[in-house]
Amino acid sequence: MPTLHRFKVDKLIRNIVSENLSRSGILVRTKEVSDVEFVESLKRKLVEESKEVLVAKDQEELIEEIGDVLQVMKTLCQSINISFEAVEKSREAKEKRSGTFDKKTYCTIIDVPKSHPNYVYYKGRPEDYPEIEMTPLSD
Repeated sequence: MPTLHRFKVDKLIRNIVSENLSRSGILVRTKEVSDVEFVESLKRKLVEESKEVLVAKDQEELIEEIGDVLQVMKTLCQSINISFEAVEKSREAKEKRSGTFDKKTYCTIIDVPKSHPNYVYYKGRPEDYPEIEMTPLSD
């Protein structure tokens, strides 16, 4: 009997993946999660699939990974009783309010007065918006 190597997976997988792994000779341990665990697992899966979009090497892989993101989004919506149409309506409203990304505008730095209402937002999220030392901007 070959030596087995155990790997911790701890993530939501597609239904058929478990069957395919088992048929290929891999011992798979799974469990059914509660509704609350399912929603949390889907949120983590959405992050996982989004990271795979980030590292996709070509258009074919990018299409597949975007499809995975869409599948997780649709399943998440179904699991929390939100219609995909409601999500699309919210997206359209935000587009009217905040625009789109088609102008390729990439923000590098913002200087926010402490008295500004958004200061608390940025200051409270140092992992996303690290505060950097002020240096004079060059022209």
